Amino acid sequence: MNRLIFATSLVLLLLGCGGGTLSMTEYAETLDLLVSDLGGELEAMDGRVAETPTVEEAQLVLGEALTARTEFQESLTELDPPSEVTDIHNDLVDLHARVITAQQAFAAEAATATSLDEVLNSTESEAYQAVQIELLELCPDLQARFDATAVFADIPWMGGGEVVRVVLGCSP
Repeated sequence: MNRLIFATSLVLLLLGCGGGTLSMTEYAETLDLLVSDLGGELEAMDGRVAETPTVEEAQLVLGEALTARTEFQESLTELDPPSEVTDIHNDLVDLHARVITAQQAFAAEAATATSLDEVLNSTESEAYQAVQIELLELCPDLQARFDATAVFADIPWMGGGEVVRVVLGCSP
C-alpha cells in the first residue's frame, strides 16, 4: 500500500514538473510500479484466505481487494501516457474498470452472506470470476501491444527513441 501511495505521489510530481504527458520511460516505470504493487497486495490477500477461510475473512478480504483495485484505478487514470501508448493505456483503464464493477457487486453481495458457500456460489461471484478470466485472456494482447512499441527502439536509423518495457504480469 505504501508503494502505491509513493507511486501515485511520483506520478503527480512528474506531471507537475514535466508540464503534461509523461515520457515513455516515466510512464513505463510508473505503470510497472503500480502493477507490481497491486499484484503484491492481491497475492498477500489471497494468501490470507487460502486455508479454510470464514465468511467474515472472505468479506474483509473482498473489501480490502476492492480498495486496492480502486486506488490502482485512480492512479492509473491519473497517468498521462505518451501518445504512442494512449490507446493501449485507455484499453487497460477500461478493462480494469470492468473488473472493479464486477468486484463491487461481488463485495456487496458477499457483505450480506451468512456462509462462505453463499459468498462463493453467488451470481456476483460467477460474474466476477468471468471478468477475471476475461482479464487473463486479454492481458497477453495488451502486453504484446506494449511490447510492439519497442520494436525499432534499438535501431537508430529506424527511429530510435524511448522504449516502453511494461510487465503486466499476465500469468494466472
